[in-house]
Amino acid sequence: MKLQMLLPTVALLVAACSSPAPPAAAPRVVLVAPAGMATAGRPEFAGLAISTGHHEIASEDGGRIVALLVGVGDRVRAGQLLARIDAEPARQAMADAAARLAAARAIAADRAGQAQRADALLASGAGSAATAEGARAAATAAAADVRAAAAALALARRRLALADVRAPASGVISARLAERSAILAPGARLFDLEADGGGTEILVAAPAGAGDWPAEWTVRTGSRHWPARLAGHSPAIDALGVQQLRLRLIGGRLPAGASVRAQPQAAALAQAVPMAAVVAGAGGRRVIRFVDARDQVGEVPASLIALADGQAIVRAALPPGARVISAGAAFVHPGERVRPRELA
Repeated sequence: MKLQMLLPTVALLVAACSSPAPPAAAPRVVLVAPAGMATAGRPEFAGLAISTGHHEIASEDGGRIVALLVGVGDRVRAGQLLARIDAEPARQAMADAAARLAAARAIAADRAGQAQRADALLASGAGSAATAEGARAAATAAAADVRAAAAALALARRRLALADVRAPASGVISARLAERSAILAPGARLFDLEADGGGTEILVAAPAGAGDWPAEWTVRTGSRHWPARLAGHSPAIDALGVQQLRLRLIGGRLPAGASVRAQPQAAALAQAVPMAAVVAGAGGRRVIRFVDARDQVGEVPASLIALADGQAIVRAALPPGARVISAGAAFVHPGERVRPRELA
């Protein structure tokens, strides 16, 4: 009887074990495109030439201009007098500081004498310790007042000297920004000076998302070309996603303010791929995912050089014949089998 009851159960188990397995998930479909050599279409940006020997000459204390002795284009030597600011307020301030110093010294001498007399009385038994201590404290305070007055006089002398605006280096005046009798605010600029021996740098506004700009660049103005090297970039990015690059011109000089065009020199192995092919891999590093001859996903690190015409210019060790995933790269992983489709 028990055997008869077990037979249907065993039959059901056998039937369940012998049922066909569910079909495997179909490979994902991804769009692919071939990678091309980046031999053309390199981006070009507007740039502005600046001098590495550029000086902005300002009036530290401000005041009324009483003399302007040079103009734009004049060659000057280091220390040469360029302009004079009305020095009368500084002279009055220096006279006042000198008088305060003299008074402080007189008071200090008197306080020192009182302290000596109080100490003598204390030693003879005719004075008190409290009186002597008070006298010494007053003498110490008076000596401190002398030091403060001397410092104020030194500052007044410096301000008087600043009434004469002098060239910080030898070079050429490239701008004059004030006229005689103008009243300058403290720190207002008077002149721009391009010093002798300075080089030329180019300021370029470039897309911040392009990140890994190459070191070598070409700068041109009209039909003339110069090599340049990336010297740095600003950490700040504006609201339009642009950051400022700084290029050092090699083997030449340009006048400050000259407008130029700057173009990065991509390496010979740089390749052009769709922008969507560059995705974030493990640890946030940039990678390119591709499909190999077996229709499996591969991945290589990528160094982004530039963005141009809807493509990313990259350095990446893609294998020969690799088909770059141009859509869907973020949703597949290395080793996964896919169904590649090329855009018509």
